[in-house]
Amino acid sequence: MELIDEIIHTVKPIAKDYIIENVIVGLHITLSICKNKKGKLKAGIASTMPRWSPKGKCPSISSPGTFASSSADKIIDLMKSNSPQEVSVAIATINAIAQFQQIEYHPFKAQDIIEKYCSNKILAIIGHFPFLSALKVNFKKCMVFELQPSEGEYPSREIPKLLPQAEVVAITGTTFINHTIEDILNYSKNAKLRIIMGPSTPLIPQLLDFGIDILAGTFITNIELVKRYVLEGANYSQLKGKQSICITNRKIKL
Repeated sequence: MELIDEIIHTVKPIAKDYIIENVIVGLHITLSICKNKKGKLKAGIASTMPRWSPKGKCPSISSPGTFASSSADKIIDLMKSNSPQEVSVAIATINAIAQFQQIEYHPFKAQDIIEKYCSNKILAIIGHFPFLSALKVNFKKCMVFELQPSEGEYPSREIPKLLPQAEVVAITGTTFINHTIEDILNYSKNAKLRIIMGPSTPLIPQLLDFGIDILAGTFITNIELVKRYVLEGANYSQLKGKQSICITNRKIKL
């Protein structure tokens, strides 16, 4: 888990300066609210994933009720957890802490990037995204890979065979949650552009040193509004109080 280790190594020294105010594991979205030493609050999100462990083998959250008031650096180690819900808490916390930092970003959505860079290209998308049908771009070929593929999509087992063909690869941030991100990056080395996108994208600029070109994720602009929507079971597209952002390497011009 070299990439996961890098995330932990990068964020933990920073995270010790923040306290968890609240964690909410909603039906579709996990929300982490962090507080700095001056009492200022920031929030981050990630997708809430269904559990994959056999029944009774691994609790969704091993220590519920212990997140609030704990130091944020203790949460970051959950990036290596076998519980997808715990990894979501870690990523949401990372994304809350990211908003306290001076990160250079652009106010673009992932679909804006795909429309700009994917004309007449072979595009591969890891994970299903609702905006795909609305994209206004002519692909040379578009391959969508899913664990449970719908009609016209490819099963994930085809990734080793087909992904090396892609010129542009867009990868769901949930690959950090299910620990498949490093395999996918390995199979996509031929791509000219690699994007991590979705609410579970860890907003850590250092990830760009691992051959990732764009991080397309989410900042929270209204914590109380987002909190209300998460508590009421909103999915990502229904969520209010958020802003889509992109962090890019130097060769990408937006």
